[in-house]
Amino acid sequence: AISPGTLQAPVLVLNASSAQEGEVVLARCVFQKQFPATRIVLCKDGLEVYSVKVQEGRVMSSMLLNITERSAGTYTCFYQQRSTKNWLRSSPLSAPLDLQVTGGT
Repeated sequence: AISPGTLQAPVLVLNASSAQEGEVVLARCVFQKQFPATRIVLCKDGLEVYSVKVQEGRVMSSMLLNITERSAGTYTCFYQQRSTKNWLRSSPLSAPLDLQVTGGT
């Protein structure tokens, strides 16, 4: 077993804390260079909603969220690493961010 705390939690950045239906919000998951990631996972209310492969050498992955009434909630992200032995490790979750959705036109 791998002791907790070996991977550092990433930082989630949203470019808005509230948005209208039909708008797009940019979500970024930022991690440390010394913890290279192979995949980023974005969660909403604890459920995986987005998963994207990370290009080698990157320390950030960006995701565009198309806002609907169902987009409101609490977002977190984490990253995964695949070791040379092909084990998959997941980082701790980022600090949560709330996104509010206001009615569209």
